[in-house]
Amino acid sequence: MANKYKNMNNNEIIKQRERYYVRNYIALLFEGFFVSFAFTIFSHTTVFPVYVSYITDNSIFVSMVAVVYFGFSYFSSILSSIWGVNAKSPKWISIIICGTQRIGFIFIIFSTYYALSNSIIALTFFFSSFALFSMASGMSGPVFYNMVATVIHRNVGGFMGSYSLIGAASGVISSRLMTKVLERFNFPVNYRTIFIIGTVMAVIATFIVVFGVKEVVNNEEKEKIRFSSLPYIVKDLFLTNKPYRRFVITRVILGLAETTLPFYIIKVGQFEGVSAGFVGTMTTVLLISNMIAGKFMGYIGDKKGPMFMVHIGTVCGVFASVFALFMPGYQYGYILFVLVSFAQQGILLSTNVAGIYYSKGDNIPILVATTGLTSAPVYVISSIVAGFLANKYSVNLVFSIGALAYISVAVLSYIFYQTNRRDIA
Repeated sequence: MANKYKNMNNNEIIKQRERYYVRNYIALLFEGFFVSFAFTIFSHTTVFPVYVSYITDNSIFVSMVAVVYFGFSYFSSILSSIWGVNAKSPKWISIIICGTQRIGFIFIIFSTYYALSNSIIALTFFFSSFALFSMASGMSGPVFYNMVATVIHRNVGGFMGSYSLIGAASGVISSRLMTKVLERFNFPVNYRTIFIIGTVMAVIATFIVVFGVKEVVNNEEKEKIRFSSLPYIVKDLFLTNKPYRRFVITRVILGLAETTLPFYIIKVGQFEGVSAGFVGTMTTVLLISNMIAGKFMGYIGDKKGPMFMVHIGTVCGVFASVFALFMPGYQYGYILFVLVSFAQQGILLSTNVAGIYYSKGDNIPILVATTGLTSAPVYVISSIVAGFLANKYSVNLVFSIGALAYISVAVLSYIFYQTNRRDIA
């Protein structure tokens, strides 16, 4: 396949990519449908915190969900960034790395067999499997978005909004099924069932990319980037790419704000009268909201860029964390998770778009990986502290700290947005 496009000039490459644009757009939307179905089930925001809370009532272990996910995913992303830049085929390097992620799905299932008989073994099995899954997730991010930039060569922000929209629609279906399973079966059979379903859907998503996506790459020899060169490349990024540097600063501070994420679902579950399937119900609310928020944020990204997406997302984060402090009953969880949705989508999609937006087509995996790697220490440390504070005091203290962090980024991101506009002018 690669030889077919060897020595094409840029205009010919763009012409060929335009030929397969609709096919790739549709194939990736189908991939997004199936992978989002799986990721709704393997959610570090809603499902895993509650699953862990059924095994142990220690809040520190609940906070470890965020520690493991952000720590392993962000630190491991740098490993695949060089592979992504050097790869002759962005599609196939993405398939290989994303395929290994499914191994983590399979082993998480095994933890359910010890959930009642031995909590220590269950937690050990879960967190070790979750670490593998998180590591693969971090590695898959840079290479996947490098592939997206190759096969979706225009209107990237709009595509990301559509991708989020179809993923949210899939998530709604997934969450409704999940609610039925969680209510029908007892723990841990209910969680074992949904984990098996999620694994099957993730494998289908991989096959869709294999057979559905048609990439067009120029097979010209390019200079290979070595791991030893990475510190100098990253240093040069921070010194010369001011808009990207400003974006990373906001993401680092958001590491403190987003420690609230695992505790929103715990807060709802603490109210009297909440049903056994509340995890699925709140996930449904989250994902229906994602359908609107994702498309809206994609539009914002195309019109105003990633920094303004951060601004809108953090404003919603302020409202979410403050609302969580004062909500009087579980019924208000519907409003809470609408706010959480807009906060997450603004921040998540801005990170995905920023790697493409600020790179101008060069070293996309390195920009994506550097963003995560720079943010990781704050995410890990603040998540550990948040778990300690929630366990010793209450989750409300975590929400208070998160609100202050969100406010600071909301102000800072707006200042940076205006500064970037002046720089361009």
